[in-house]
Amino acid sequence: PGAEARAQQLLEALLGTMASEPLGRPLQDRVAAAQCLVEQLLVRTSSLQFSTEQKPEADGGHGVSFVHAAVLDFLLASPQLRSVLEALLNGQGSGASGTPQVAMLEAFLEERCVKSQA
Repeated sequence: PGAEARAQQLLEALLGTMASEPLGRPLQDRVAAAQCLVEQLLVRTSSLQFSTEQKPEADGGHGVSFVHAAVLDFLLASPQLRSVLEALLNGQGSGASGTPQVAMLEAFLEERCVKSQA
């Protein structure tokens, strides 16, 4: 598979491991830990772009990168991690990223909504 497919497999493996974390810890602690990891992943991959991707400036700066879309798609599809997605959308971040992530998440959800209506 290509670079995008390999990256998606790695991201899904990482997030899948988070989703299947043992139930020994309280739910709030598990959600907080997962949210912190997802926020760091989104921040640290914000400048990562595959050669096949359109540059954000080309679509008015509102596009969602491949990596971010892969992470958010997984969160959206995973019932165990949906609370992490909800916390990110509500701006309940663990610190540094805040509003830019909410805007990116809203753009992602809007893209998914448009695609599902097409």
